[in-house]
Amino acid sequence: MGQGIFNGIRQVLRSDGDEFMSNNKEMEQQKKIFKENIELLINNGEIEQSKDLIRQFETLAPYDADIWSMKAIILFIEGKYDEAEDLLWKGVDLDNKNKDILYNLGYLYEVRGEFRTAINLYWMVMKITDDFQQISSIKSTIKKLKMMDDTTEKKFIVLGSQEWSEVMNRPQLIAQSLSRLAFQVEYIQPLIDVSIERPTLETSEMMKYSQHNMRRLGFLNVHIPISVYHNGGFLSDNYLDMIQGLIDLSDEEIVIICCLPAHAAVLNKLTGSFKIIYDCPDEEELETLYIKEKNNIEDHAVLLEKSNIITTNDAGSYLVNRLGIYKNVYLIENGDNSENDRENNIFSGKSLSLNSWSSKSKELLLMINGRADNLEIGIIRERYEGLLKNKPNPTLSSLYALTFAGTETDKFYGLAKRAYDELQTASTLKNYIFASVEANRINECAETIINDSKLTEIDKAEIEFLIRNDRGNLLKSRLLHIAKWFRELRNMISELEKGDLFEYNYILGNYYYENGYYNQSILIYDKLLNHNNNILNSSPTLYHNMANSLIEEGRIIESRKYAKKVTMFREHLKFSIVIPTRNNHMTLEYTLKTCLDQEFDNYEIVVSDNSSNDSTCNLVASINNDKIKYFRTEQELAMTENFNFAISKAKGEYIIVLGSDDGLLLHALSTLDILLDTLDTKILKWDYVFYGWPDVKLDGVENYFNIPKTITGSINRTVIKSKDIINNVVDFNIPYNSLPMLYCNAVVHRDLIDKLKTITGTVFAGTIPDVYSGFALACIQEHFIAIDVPMSIGGASGKSNGIAALHGNKDKESKDIQKDFNKLNNKLGTSRFKIVPDIPNVLAPIAESFLNVKQLLGDFSADYNLNRQKMIQICVESLDVTDEDFQKYLQIIYSSLEDDRGLKEWFVKNYIEKSGFGISGKTPRKFQKGFTYNGGLNLNLSDFNVTDVYGAANIFRKITGW
Repeated sequence: MGQGIFNGIRQVLRSDGDEFMSNNKEMEQQKKIFKENIELLINNGEIEQSKDLIRQFETLAPYDADIWSMKAIILFIEGKYDEAEDLLWKGVDLDNKNKDILYNLGYLYEVRGEFRTAINLYWMVMKITDDFQQISSIKSTIKKLKMMDDTTEKKFIVLGSQEWSEVMNRPQLIAQSLSRLAFQVEYIQPLIDVSIERPTLETSEMMKYSQHNMRRLGFLNVHIPISVYHNGGFLSDNYLDMIQGLIDLSDEEIVIICCLPAHAAVLNKLTGSFKIIYDCPDEEELETLYIKEKNNIEDHAVLLEKSNIITTNDAGSYLVNRLGIYKNVYLIENGDNSENDRENNIFSGKSLSLNSWSSKSKELLLMINGRADNLEIGIIRERYEGLLKNKPNPTLSSLYALTFAGTETDKFYGLAKRAYDELQTASTLKNYIFASVEANRINECAETIINDSKLTEIDKAEIEFLIRNDRGNLLKSRLLHIAKWFRELRNMISELEKGDLFEYNYILGNYYYENGYYNQSILIYDKLLNHNNNILNSSPTLYHNMANSLIEEGRIIESRKYAKKVTMFREHLKFSIVIPTRNNHMTLEYTLKTCLDQEFDNYEIVVSDNSSNDSTCNLVASINNDKIKYFRTEQELAMTENFNFAISKAKGEYIIVLGSDDGLLLHALSTLDILLDTLDTKILKWDYVFYGWPDVKLDGVENYFNIPKTITGSINRTVIKSKDIINNVVDFNIPYNSLPMLYCNAVVHRDLIDKLKTITGTVFAGTIPDVYSGFALACIQEHFIAIDVPMSIGGASGKSNGIAALHGNKDKESKDIQKDFNKLNNKLGTSRFKIVPDIPNVLAPIAESFLNVKQLLGDFSADYNLNRQKMIQICVESLDVTDEDFQKYLQIIYSSLEDDRGLKEWFVKNYIEKSGFGISGKTPRKFQKGFTYNGGLNLNLSDFNVTDVYGAANIFRKITGW
């Protein structure tokens, strides 16, 4: 019988493939017969013959779930259970509705004693089989197994924090491991943006799109909800509908696992019966989430109260929540914890501290069913004592102190304070505040922490203010805000509701502000700050929070009067305006005027004079203003050296670099001060306003001033991904000034400048420092914030290096500037990259700067590559064929391609062997006075008797109101 089957397969394999496939029904019938005979061989114990027949079959159909099931049965008979299990799971991935695979896998787990998984698989078989005898048998088996592991049928919905990928985080690992316990798992990815051309889209259409793109991974479905946009405007999304649909269509018990505070908003809108497991972030993650979106703190509290089970991998979070009102908290360590983490983990070997995510998922099930053990506080205390006996550690001591909270208050306070005194970290500070509140030692705590470097200047000023005015209750609330202990703050608000109205409003207003309810905070602060008989109208925190709340609501102009008060509480220098200059005192005079005429006081102006004469020195002396810090280089430096020298003299927290023909707009520093207090960013970028000085060597733009469309008092901000900007600049899709440069279009925090210097040994490098800084800062900062209101004027004058090199009319002054620039760089020994053509095109310095960054910031810039072909194409096609140097430039470009044979052949084919490229004579630039198509305004400032950048700044204010 077996030999006949062998011959049948051989005959199929020898037949013409097209002829065989033309009769698909015949092929399926043949396959069915083969499978029946393989099954018969297995049942008769003819294992070797069945193996041979399977091998023959797999040459015809290598991916057949039935065959894999039979192979697994053979492995099971041979006692190779692990191999059988792996093979059956591969079969599930191939076909998760194959009843034989599901039944065999269920039987395997039943034999192993893993009854819960076996029951889940048997349930699945019952749903898809129409064999009543098999259904009856399975029911009987399930009844027997439930006597040993009583459970209910469950479906898990996991709300993910990232797209499904090979590099998995905790929610993905939990989802995958639960599916391997034979639970149906629905993983919901975060929303992705989809743009459509029509203005409406039905929910059913969105669901159809998501259903079409859903990934099936065994018992795990990866869902892709979408946010739909039309012409940049949001229409709708299907995130909530997707989850609600899964709940409504399920017969099983639903368990939703969430991992982000933001998921609270979705869970509050869902209907039906379901349990919630909150795998909450650790303290550090919560702090990051809070910075990104203040509502996260409130949402976190909501989830803690709403969830049936709370899990955390952070010992501090576990103890704080476990010792508070939440008794359903469990500690779980990451499956990928490092050896060092495990060494310092007091909970290893207990509760969820197991070796695999599969084991962790089984423990999750015990929690859901109320059968999981939790750690007793006494055991936790003993383990900390053991660790601290062997190795003193202030962080562990602070956690150890928490084990005495609520029972031995004095000991809790003493241990927490000692740990904080030994090591001031965010966690020891928080625990010390917790202990101080419980022990009612508020003033002592406040006086202890007031010099902590982690406290903001406003917090320090507020603590001093409240101590000075003996406002103990408010001081307690300030400490709770610093520790972000919002649960206790809500309790205070409830207790004070019928008490002191000023204290009640102070705490409530700050609570609203800290949680992102800016309209409500404005209403309360307005009452407090404008009440003449109220001591709180001198509170630094109220002025700071009021200014920031107004900004968040787009009321920038109104915020200024409150922001001015805030500057009185600062001790450090906020801004340094750095101006590296060389032989350009005529324009520098007006640049300095724009910097001095600011509605702000806490800043300095650093002038780095790299001139070959004393004109700049004499100018600064004649102005005689203490804000100007003048420095003269010991010798004449290359431009990049002068930039580095200048930046080394800056002392401000934030730094802006201007050229000596640029300017600040008159609202700049006061507005930036408010914005930077509100926004969590190391870089704040804007698009500067362009001004062409009367002597600029660009025909057609002399005294030209462009004012973009600007809405008075309103600022929109956008979080920008640095990698997107870099990729688009090096692909030459957008201009280089889209980069966040430490020059004219951005303000940069000192920490980021120090970081760049630590990594590379310098701040600026190459020959074009501004463009270099844009690439370098974007490489080391993943995101930055861009605003839509300009803060500076980018000037172009007859002394501009860039204009002289790229656009000059080859007059003597431009030639002298170029000669001086090259001389100083040659003296420094600066060399160019041979693959960048040395021609007068802006793309060349962009490429040069990028390659310098690649060289100095290798690890940070490894993912970015220069589009050389597009660079060459743009350079060649912008050459002026009437220029006497046309052929020279063409030869320079050709020579730059020596390293790339393919690129060189492309260049020869498209440009050397062809003609018709380039431009014939440069078209004179002209601008049309008046309003532009996008709402901007072009002006010739000669019409207003203005001929300098300071006059331009005043014109901007008069027209825009800024």
